[in-house]
Amino acid sequence: MIRTIIVEDDIEMLNGLLHIIAWEDYGYLIVGKAENGAEALNIVKEKSPDLIITDITMPKMNGLDLIKSAKEFKSGIKSIIISCNEDFNYAREAIKLEADDYILKHTLTKESLINTLEQFRRKFVEERQQQTSFEDAIHKLKANKFILLEQFFSDISEGILARDQEILHQAKKMNVKLPEKNMRIISLYIDNLESVITDHPIKEYSLLKFAFLNVMEETIDNRDGIILFPYNRGAFGILYDDTLISTNTVQQLIKKLISNATSFLRLPLSACFSNVFHSVKDIGKILRQNEVLRSYYFYSGSLQIITEPPLDAYPIADLYQTYGADFKYLLSLQNKIRLKKYTEDLFSRLESTKYDSNSVKQLLRRLEIDMRLFLEKYQINLCTFSLDGDTFDHFKKIFFDMIDCMFEQLSKPENKSSRPEIKKVLAYISTHIGEEITCDNMSSYINMNSNYFSRLFKNEMGVSFSEYLLNKRIHIATELLKNSDCPIHEISRIVGFESPSYFHRAYKKVTGITPGDAREPK
Repeated sequence: MIRTIIVEDDIEMLNGLLHIIAWEDYGYLIVGKAENGAEALNIVKEKSPDLIITDITMPKMNGLDLIKSAKEFKSGIKSIIISCNEDFNYAREAIKLEADDYILKHTLTKESLINTLEQFRRKFVEERQQQTSFEDAIHKLKANKFILLEQFFSDISEGILARDQEILHQAKKMNVKLPEKNMRIISLYIDNLESVITDHPIKEYSLLKFAFLNVMEETIDNRDGIILFPYNRGAFGILYDDTLISTNTVQQLIKKLISNATSFLRLPLSACFSNVFHSVKDIGKILRQNEVLRSYYFYSGSLQIITEPPLDAYPIADLYQTYGADFKYLLSLQNKIRLKKYTEDLFSRLESTKYDSNSVKQLLRRLEIDMRLFLEKYQINLCTFSLDGDTFDHFKKIFFDMIDCMFEQLSKPENKSSRPEIKKVLAYISTHIGEEITCDNMSSYINMNSNYFSRLFKNEMGVSFSEYLLNKRIHIATELLKNSDCPIHEISRIVGFESPSYFHRAYKKVTGITPGDAREPK
């Protein structure tokens, strides 16, 4: 649909234009109408139409001034003039403003209007297709440029291009002008990338990468002597001549870039500055040095600018040797409160001492393995989590989420026991709740003595078999009472009670209310 406004100070003429044809049948959507140019200009700013159909002579602002002002707001806006004035000066001004058509009111008919609109629509669609093709071509050129740059800098980083001359030769072939000396590289990192992608509206990394490169280009704004390039997953570089751009200017640009990435793309970004270097063959070494600098914002979080390492090095330690045994002991107790309290204290000690980030990551991954091995005894898989990231707070959040998930899984009745025989019985009850189920037939089902099974079940589950079965039936009945229109007598049969009266008594004994009271009004 071509978004259109109609502007005419003659009310009768305006209404006539609005109703002379069914505009949408011809591909036009009327998004506004106005009786003068000033009113129409406000609509242009609010609705951003594609086409203005306007009279010329009007109060407050004439049609020609309207077209001129509208083009200042939206350069590609189109216009069709409908006027009773045959004055050559008006026609000449309309041509100057590149009006798309000029119709005299006294020759206007339904047929002539349709003919004009059909001609305009064909031209409009053709221009849009050409514009789309042009934009697609530009998009592909930019994408290809960054693909080539990524490969080029990766080859340097990995030593495939190792000598100055071959690096400069390849750069010349790509029409990339590298600084000759006094170079710096700023490495920009999307922190906690995998979690960012999971939560981001743009789920595909290649699209997210290209969107960020566009933000980089717009922020840097084609400054001379600056080369932008991606080089690793979630890592981007800015190579520049340190003699051409002041340190203060560069730092202001990076602050603006971090702000733009946060505002427009919701990306947590940090930057690491290299020292000055003088040979292009050192680019790979410099990129690796910048990677080391990342560890220095591990505790301070994202949105950081690191220009040099701190004076005091972070201590390296085998932290699992110190904390692993206590964590495993508390894990075995299955006490959520104690385990979370211990873990909270552990993170506080790690943060206050500021251990080396790799030491902390190694500890947390060992503790994660302990949790997964513990849950394997219960045939439970820990929820899918990724202990990958770049900041302390991120690791802390993920680790506590893992603990919560673990206890959520353990709290499920079917997971309370690590004995496969008990798990088999619980699974049977869940799928055969409406059938006759007794301690005897369940002990036979798993080939176990009835008395031994009864004791084992209570030891594992904390309640007797009959109590568990009753509570399970009442729980399912409650769900059906609240979430279905099924009659109460039918619910009693579905969950395995002998009669509605027995169901009524049992339900009230367990819950304190009758099944009728439990049923919420639909």
